[in-house]
Amino acid sequence: MSATSSRLQHIQETLTTLDLLIKQLEDRATEPGAPTSQELTSLRTRQDGLLREFIDLLPLEKRMALARETNRPQTLDYIRGICTNFTQSCGDRIMGDDPAIVGGLALLDQQPVVIFGHHKGKDIRERAHHNTGAARPSGYRKALRLVNLAIQLGVPVISLIDTIGADCSVDSEAFGISQAIAESQALMGQAGVPILAVVIGEGGSGGAIGIGVANYVAMLELAYYSVIAPQSCAAILWPNLPREEATTKAASALKLTAQDAHRFGFIEEIIPEPAGGAHRNPHQTIAEVKRALTTALAQFKDYSPASLAEHRYNRFRRMGEYLEL
Repeated sequence: MSATSSRLQHIQETLTTLDLLIKQLEDRATEPGAPTSQELTSLRTRQDGLLREFIDLLPLEKRMALARETNRPQTLDYIRGICTNFTQSCGDRIMGDDPAIVGGLALLDQQPVVIFGHHKGKDIRERAHHNTGAARPSGYRKALRLVNLAIQLGVPVISLIDTIGADCSVDSEAFGISQAIAESQALMGQAGVPILAVVIGEGGSGGAIGIGVANYVAMLELAYYSVIAPQSCAAILWPNLPREEATTKAASALKLTAQDAHRFGFIEEIIPEPAGGAHRNPHQTIAEVKRALTTALAQFKDYSPASLAEHRYNRFRRMGEYLEL
């Protein structure tokens, strides 16, 4: 066993003990002689430190699994947590409704906004209904319709990204998934309203960038953003390697972590997650995302419609700059 594996095992055993101890002490909080809040705080601080070390030591493929954790907050959780007066819109007015993308009009601190994003679902039934966030053509046309609504009303757009990629079924190809994604990108590129995007979990391929053309893009600390999902990349490039080894190799080659994306200028901000991941404290995560969005929105309040579109154009043109010799 390697030193890293041994340390991971030791941390995992210690965390299990701490979890049990903290729960027992919390259950005894009202009893005579119960531990003080200071003692509990000390234990939780130690737990948080070990959780962060544990994640830092994880192989990249296992760390990425946290972006797919079922209990992470999803788009509807964020909408309900950061907005009020949410009115959901359904359907693309061409084919029907795609539950893989949900959204509508809402208020963010009394500011009207259009907010939408991929929603995966939390259990088997929900995940089947939402196609685990893999949007079909009607989903991207729904997003297109919502962006058009924002333009007509002159209100900001908030996009929440969480998908392994667009739906790649024969039906989606037949009904124009590529065209739907392209039209969504084109309209978001030209829109004269502020557009903010946050990668809240998985940011896979065209399915992600299809609703990711924004003035400001942020990522949660343990999310990923990539031209292709690492599992798909591994299957194409290293089909003969063991699955975990191939996926780790792909993840490393793709440079898809929030830190990578920030270093290359693909995103403006890394939003911190609670120790252990967003699923360990959804309320704290949602509050952090709201803080980031309201702060970013204030930066664009004095921009004209033309300057907002120009800002987005220049933002993407800066990516991948090269020098000819």
